[in-house]
Amino acid sequence: MMILQLILKDIRAYGSLIFLWILLPMAILNSLFSLRFYPVGGFIIAGCMVIAVACSILSFSEKKKNIEILTRSLPVTISEIVIARFLTSVTISIIGMIFYYIGTYIVNQIYINPKTNFENINSPKVLFIATFYLLLHNALFIPVMLKFRFLGSILAFVIAMFATILITVSIFKPYRLDFNPYFGTNDSILISTLTLFAILILVIAFTISLFVYKRKEF
Repeated sequence: MMILQLILKDIRAYGSLIFLWILLPMAILNSLFSLRFYPVGGFIIAGCMVIAVACSILSFSEKKKNIEILTRSLPVTISEIVIARFLTSVTISIIGMIFYYIGTYIVNQIYINPKTNFENINSPKVLFIATFYLLLHNALFIPVMLKFRFLGSILAFVIAMFATILITVSIFKPYRLDFNPYFGTNDSILISTLTLFAILILVIAFTISLFVYKRKEF
């Protein structure tokens, strides 16, 4: 119950900024620009980057306002705080992807013969790539963010963003003109491997986050 209250606290405090001023307008603008001029691979990476920024805004705002001190004073355990932070990022990521799917569908009704259409986006492979990207970014960003203050968090975000883009692009190669937004018959091993990798890195990230937060001085 306390975990849910922590998540709702963050959503109430920063929901308008994250959803109405970042995710919603960027989903529409990115769809308007990317669908017409860029293939599906560019749209995926651009969308994931925007959602990752939205997830990180919460951390930047708390660091700048020193809200972490207030959170630690609440009757909650460190484990609950860390779990809530991960689940809040997951919540923002899910809502962000929903916004992008809605924005893509609406914009797709406007253009004739765009570079990318809604059918390309509305595929399990695109959803898998976006989920993998966002899970990886949060797993790299949150443990380091918990360690440092505001400026250190910004540096951690930049490093996590660069590493996530590099890893995702290296695996899926969305920059190629012949990129296929649909899974093939031989992709089952890749899906299984990356799913296990994502679960493993999340467990490691959560463990490191607990270790860091327990030893952090406020």
